[in-house]
Amino acid sequence: MLSFATASLVAPPTLACIPASHGGNLEKEVLSAYKQASAVVLAEVVEARFQKTSTAPFDESPVHRARLKVLVKWKGRHDPGSLIETTTQVTAAMCDAVLAPGELHLLYLRGSEPYSLTSARHLRLEDASHDIGILGDRYRRAPEGSAPEG
Repeated sequence: MLSFATASLVAPPTLACIPASHGGNLEKEVLSAYKQASAVVLAEVVEARFQKTSTAPFDESPVHRARLKVLVKWKGRHDPGSLIETTTQVTAAMCDAVLAPGELHLLYLRGSEPYSLTSARHLRLEDASHDIGILGDRYRRAPEGSAPEG
């Protein structure tokens, strides 16, 4: 019990987080997240950093900023090859909030750039196979100006 308490105190913020699935129907959750998102993409992190302003209160969590290269687009204005920016107020309740260069993430983005990663659905590629299967080709968008597949 003591080792769990110790681990909880020193664990990184992404260890204890809100799960992507809340125990309901996964397909329903994925399609709901898709509908609510302004963009849904699979992207590779190309740059990531923490930013803490000198005027921020001592107990305020740092902001994590990342730049990602879009690899696949299901929804939104970001075609493959384009860059997007995200910002996150890092808290213990955030899953995968701290992005690292080279990682691939499936992101359901809301609002406009820089997109704020919240507890809304976003997954590392290794955790996203079910979502990708649900989204599939029927939701994938061809780049502007190219002929749709199939």
